[in-house]
Amino acid sequence: MLWRLRFPFAAALLGCAVALAVAEVRPPPPVRVAVVVAARALEAGVPLTADDVRVARLPPEAAADGTHASTDAVLGRAPVLGLPAGLPVADALLHDDDLVTAGPPGTVVVPVRLADPGVAALLRPGDHVDLFAAATTGAGAPVADRLASRALVLPQPASDPGSGDDGGGLLGGPAGGSEAGPLTLVAVPAADASALAGASAWAGISAVLVE
Repeated sequence: MLWRLRFPFAAALLGCAVALAVAEVRPPPPVRVAVVVAARALEAGVPLTADDVRVARLPPEAAADGTHASTDAVLGRAPVLGLPAGLPVADALLHDDDLVTAGPPGTVVVPVRLADPGVAALLRPGDHVDLFAAATTGAGAPVADRLASRALVLPQPASDPGSGDDGGGLLGGPAGGSEAGPLTLVAVPAADASALAGASAWAGISAVLVE
């Protein structure tokens, strides 16, 4: 009986040997880490809820600085711009109560009042605008000086500290500017921030939407 079964037995042993060899040369499973990502397309300026985010298992290189492994770390915070589904949600993309760090890395946050309240009302977080100072030449001809290019509109603060009628300058708008629009927060390079701060005291600031 054993002699007759020698070939099936040898085949079984050979199969086990092949399986062991394949297991030895097979690469290990790829490393994955937990990363919070957008569960759907997210709108800028809208605080995140549990339905907006999920935890995905991604390669370690996807876990950039500022990403999180738990959704609790991002709930209640608002994206500074629209985010597509599946994108890792990093701190640099979120707005919180700290206005100084609300803008993307490499930018500073500047509050401005636009001369036209209607334009200010049209702006939404995530929009990009070019900002201009309206003035006139010595001959009385109107001119517009570009103060900032592609400034990023940020979610607005809950309260507007410059909404009174007694202020001028950066928060209150130019002197005599009671018709100025609501406070608008924009993220710009530091050089543009200096230009905005200098111009706000003497010129009406206008905005043009850009891509």
